[in-house]
Amino acid sequence: MGAAMIGDLEKDILTGTITKTAISKLKVATIREELRKRGLDDKGLKGDLVVRFYEAALAPPEQPPTPLPKQEKAPREQLEQQHEEEARSNRVSSKSTTRASEGRGGRKGNRREAGRKGSQRHAERDNSNSTGMEIVFLGTSSGSPTPTRNVTSIAFRLEKTTYLFDCGEGTQRQLHKAGVRPSRISKIFITHLHGDHCFGIAGAICAISNSRRDLASKSGRADESALHIYGPPGIFQLVRVQLEVSQTHVAMPVVVHELVSNGPGDGSSTRPQTVGDQGNRRGRSQIYYSKVTSKTEQPDRHSLLVRGGGTGRPVVKFGVVRGREGEGKWPLVEDEDGVCVHAAHLEHKVECFGYAIQERDSPGMLQPDRCKALGLPAGKAYAQLKEGLAVTAPNGRVIQPDEVVGPPRPGRRAIILGDTCDPWMITSSAMQADVIVHEATFHEGHRNMAVKAGHSTAHMAGLFAHNIQASALILTHFSARYDGYQDAAEEEDSFLPQKALKDFDFSIDGLVQEARHAFHGKKVMAAHDFFRYQIPRREAPQLVARAGSSEESHLE
Repeated sequence: MGAAMIGDLEKDILTGTITKTAISKLKVATIREELRKRGLDDKGLKGDLVVRFYEAALAPPEQPPTPLPKQEKAPREQLEQQHEEEARSNRVSSKSTTRASEGRGGRKGNRREAGRKGSQRHAERDNSNSTGMEIVFLGTSSGSPTPTRNVTSIAFRLEKTTYLFDCGEGTQRQLHKAGVRPSRISKIFITHLHGDHCFGIAGAICAISNSRRDLASKSGRADESALHIYGPPGIFQLVRVQLEVSQTHVAMPVVVHELVSNGPGDGSSTRPQTVGDQGNRRGRSQIYYSKVTSKTEQPDRHSLLVRGGGTGRPVVKFGVVRGREGEGKWPLVEDEDGVCVHAAHLEHKVECFGYAIQERDSPGMLQPDRCKALGLPAGKAYAQLKEGLAVTAPNGRVIQPDEVVGPPRPGRRAIILGDTCDPWMITSSAMQADVIVHEATFHEGHRNMAVKAGHSTAHMAGLFAHNIQASALILTHFSARYDGYQDAAEEEDSFLPQKALKDFDFSIDGLVQEARHAFHGKKVMAAHDFFRYQIPRREAPQLVARAGSSEESHLE
């Protein structure tokens, strides 16, 4: 790429019409040469060079370099600060973030200033859950953290409580940075026991405990309700050992539920059993153990079609997973804060689960104008109609609830998957989901590698979202290579396959485009740390006048 194109690239960046993806298309040697021309350090990985070049292009060219003060930070600290500023610049409002994730161009204006404002808004947005159901991504990297992405964790905020899905190392810190109150967390759901999904459990428990203590000291009322943790067999031992060996005291009981496939197979749970005092030598922390057995259901038509990508055959199997005769479901939460949660198996190299969050239907809206048209004035009778009881108007007309109360508003459905190369067993629970969170560890060019590792490509995620007729798809769990932080990227792109693949394939934007193509052009977003998505409420069906009603003309 010539000097003229370099100049055009800088102009595009300054006008906010291009992103770092375009810079990453330059060869490493070209970026280093341009950095040397500007008197900047040309050492480091390609991702670091891209960020450095981007920052240089944002600065007005006529401004001379600012002399370093005596207490200037060391180069390593400068690099860490750069990455922190970059992370902040990514955390803007959900609307602008979605626009950028969908590949509609770069952001205008000074990104660093926007980043500072976005960071300040984290805590302020904690109470802005306007739809009553919000997904907050605390970590979006696969395997290990990068300078801009932590490992997997998701906060699912409801009106009165918050759930955590997965808890990678550093989740405790991410909660505070995102402005999510640990004291509101009542349940933690772990998809599987790979370290990037569970090594942060102990820290999260401590954060919840400390937050509850602080709240109790201010309000004078202690929250003694138990913290419930759900996950595959082995999760109890992990939690118990971490708290016991570290002699950690927590302020609330911790109940650990292991999802097992043996047993009666009816979805029953054992009564939580105390395992004795754990946590410190004074024995003030109690841990309880419970197991939940799966409820076996035969797969429906949709599940069989989706299984194996529409072929009716499994794509791959790793080892022996129990309870595969049908679709094993684990009922976990029944009507808490208006939602139910259950789990289903996913195909992965270790036992892994996906979780379905189903909101109960909301009562229909009473239509006061229609009540008055039928001769019923405002009063206590309205409440009876809302409760499903018939009432008699002053004119003697008996009014049935379905004449003046609209149909129930359908509840929303969210699907959060763990690592998987084939999530067919959660299909029946995922149909027509409002949103599905699906991993996209690889691009389609690495499909064989993905399946062998028990992971998915962005195309596979888009195809599953299409098959379940989802409304929106959010990609997460990205390999470091797509952010430019892979060690192999340090030299002349030698890690790239020699055939067909372009740099665009090794970008988050490329994954979004790949998934969108498989999703038939529907809504696809790429999550980053602290990305928030408020799930829109479903529209209530319209009230239709009953046939043969003498007041039908009044009800149109």
